[in-house]
Amino acid sequence: MGLFRRSMPVGELVDEFAGSIISRSNGSKKSWVTDVNRLRAAVDLLDVKKVEEISSEAVAGVLSAKEGEGRSPKTINNYREILHRLCGYAIREKGVSFRETGRENPVARVPKRREAAPEITYLERPQIEGVLGGLSGEPQLRAMVAVLIFAGLRRGELVHLTRKDIDIERRLIHVRAKTVGDIKWQPKTRRNRSVPISERLFAELSRWGGAGHSTWYFPSPEGMLWDEDNFSRGLRRVQRPLGTNWGCLDFRHTFGTQLARNGVSLFKIATLMGNSPEICRRHYAFLSSEDLKEEVEFGSAEPPAIPPRPPEGPSGARAAF
Repeated sequence: MGLFRRSMPVGELVDEFAGSIISRSNGSKKSWVTDVNRLRAAVDLLDVKKVEEISSEAVAGVLSAKEGEGRSPKTINNYREILHRLCGYAIREKGVSFRETGRENPVARVPKRREAAPEITYLERPQIEGVLGGLSGEPQLRAMVAVLIFAGLRRGELVHLTRKDIDIERRLIHVRAKTVGDIKWQPKTRRNRSVPISERLFAELSRWGGAGHSTWYFPSPEGMLWDEDNFSRGLRRVQRPLGTNWGCLDFRHTFGTQLARNGVSLFKIATLMGNSPEICRRHYAFLSSEDLKEEVEFGSAEPPAIPPRPPEGPSGARAAF
């Protein structure tokens, strides 16, 4: 921890914290640019010059301003989160004491917005076959979509797969940090994981056969690392003749959806997809509930028996039990 400080310019702290975000990123600009832009936009609205002047009221004002711009509750919570991280950094690394809360993070006093249930889109099994069938003329693209559907990888995880990450012999896909030349990359959650290759996915990868001597398992048309946005644009373009417009997230949700419908626990789904159990609960718990009808059928379908009539006592009154 740095020396205890009661005063620090906001701009100085923001620059240092933005630098820490960039240094901890996975090497891709996409991994930090949104956080840094959101941070600077939020701080501009705080209208304070010293870090110790940040208060829960000032933070609430920022969130209300964003709400007035029509931002969704989720986006507003993202602004709250980046300010919470900024103030936590000030306390932990710079020893800042806030005028309102002292060593307590002032953002913690600002309640989160209630977010709507996530809208999950995914492919049913006939749609899976339709998309893969429509991509028969694009063997590499078909194999890439198959990995998204049958292994649940994120887009960035897919394009950063190397030949060493695909263990055909052991039937595993390794999603792990790596350095390839001057490219450094790590998973979004900074946790490595391995996903089993199902029989169906094994057939699709065997059909593809790999990309020869390229380091990347799925290289771009130029033989280089795919740009994620370019890949998504290409995916949309080849789907137009099919009359579909599925995205990488839809394919990933298809994996989680099918697992949930097969009765796989949310903990196992989270492990396979590299998510937290809470996120998987929000996304897929309702699908698990669809198959619970038989679990609540513990009563008899027969009408209840009529209880026997109590015997009469000596005086004609019903005997008490």
